[in-house]
Amino acid sequence: MLGRAVDRARFLNAVSTANGVTRYKLRRLLGKLKNGDLKPSEKIELSSYMMSEYGAWVTWDLESDGINPPFSFLSTDSPLQLREALGLDINDAAIHNLPMVAFAYESETVGTIHKPTTADAASGLRFRVRSPPPPAERDWYGLTVPWEENPRATSSSDERLFPPKRPEALHSPARFPVDVSCRFYPDLADA
Repeated sequence: MLGRAVDRARFLNAVSTANGVTRYKLRRLLGKLKNGDLKPSEKIELSSYMMSEYGAWVTWDLESDGINPPFSFLSTDSPLQLREALGLDINDAAIHNLPMVAFAYESETVGTIHKPTTADAASGLRFRVRSPPPPAERDWYGLTVPWEENPRATSSSDERLFPPKRPEALHSPARFPVDVSCRFYPDLADA
């Protein structure tokens, strides 16, 4: 099972524009998807929309080889915790807690998964080349670079916790899979 997390407002704007659907309608469909309330006709409609114009960065649960939900490692519904773990931008305090939406879907529904290349990641603020290279059997994905300079202290000790490194890969632009699920960070009552 793959997971993709994106800034919710930016995602709504991009997907509504690319698919010629109103932002309100897309927002309503995602809210119903989150709650498990999509009617069959709405599932078909959503699956006719492209999730993005470009390739999508995805992650998964490495320990279970993608069996467990991709974001099950999170202890809260904090967008900041999600951004930290995925190495997403948190430089501006104004975006720390901007709402995000995370999707989970089966990898078979989006085609081939590709390892991010230096060209894919080089413009990323957190990109670092891994050294030494991983063994060939594990060289089809990369690892995120969490924001380790923002450690969180546990409530039970002085031990400092850092977000776990997550596997990362890319897939080509794809439509919303019929079996897609989503969650909001923070988990708001409405979309």
